[in-house]
Amino acid sequence: MALCAKKRPPEEERRARANDREYNEKFQYASNCIKTSKYNILTFLPVNLFEQFQEVANTYFLFLLILQLIPQISSLSWFTTIVPLVLVLTITAVKDATDDYFRHKSDNQVNNRQSQVLINGILQQEQWMNVCVGDIIKLENNQFVAADLLLLSSSEPHGLCYIETAELDGETNMKVRQAIPVTSELGDISKLAKFDGPDTKLMQNSGRTKFKRTSIDRLMNTLVLWIFGFLVCMGVILAIGNAIWEHEVGTRFQVYLPWDEAVDSAFFSGFLSFWSYIIILNTVVPISLYVRYVPSLPRGLSREPGGPIALFFSMKMKSLRSNLKSSSSCTVNV
Repeated sequence: MALCAKKRPPEEERRARANDREYNEKFQYASNCIKTSKYNILTFLPVNLFEQFQEVANTYFLFLLILQLIPQISSLSWFTTIVPLVLVLTITAVKDATDDYFRHKSDNQVNNRQSQVLINGILQQEQWMNVCVGDIIKLENNQFVAADLLLLSSSEPHGLCYIETAELDGETNMKVRQAIPVTSELGDISKLAKFDGPDTKLMQNSGRTKFKRTSIDRLMNTLVLWIFGFLVCMGVILAIGNAIWEHEVGTRFQVYLPWDEAVDSAFFSGFLSFWSYIIILNTVVPISLYVRYVPSLPRGLSREPGGPIALFFSMKMKSLRSNLKSSSSCTVNV
């Protein structure tokens, strides 16, 4: 996954020569191989952990785990924190891996679909991911299209063809397209590839798959920060009380309650007590807040938890209206 990929400047024009791959290759147009997945075998673990630790609660419990590894301030076993943390991270990672597996599967299915491409004057079977800008493609009825194409000719009268753009704009009604006049009389449905892979309209609209954060996630992060601030305040108050007690009273009991070798003053004892209280009171932030059940969603929707819907936009207002009519009054002249 290209995390720091440079964005190419917008194209003002596109030049292509039909059925001439050698000429079109010098423009370095994008490959027609599409990719909607987020991870691969090498990047899954670091990228997924990076995404998960953007949740404040996960970072909070990792911080506590590090504190519990310090014997001078820890009164609890590190095992009590690492088990639930690893469990939550594992459950989320398995869910993300499953979602990305289906993305890879969908990408492979689209990329490996067959098309008929005119190469050296002969129609040859070619995978869609190998189609290049400028290739002449022969399409048949109900065939899937995985590139932006220019209609050259059609077997229908007047060079017409009917297409469905449901995956592009969600509309299932058939749209009419007409071939350019110069090539409309060639017969059969022939098209010229104009935009491939990430340059197609569908991929430009879909954008790069990224880590989603809902309004509930942002609210939870804010609540965790406030709770952690409250926890710090409690730790400061208790640490100050410990330092005062050690300075005023604790020195009289050194014979019975000696300080550790590393502690040489009441102030340092209060400093260590602050971190000990942070560990002891860590349960004010329950890690179970971030364990959620994600139900299956209809086809075409993301499997990420979406949270409540705030706004809904539609371009098909007429289909949302009710066409029912009721008669409110009637007058008959006799």
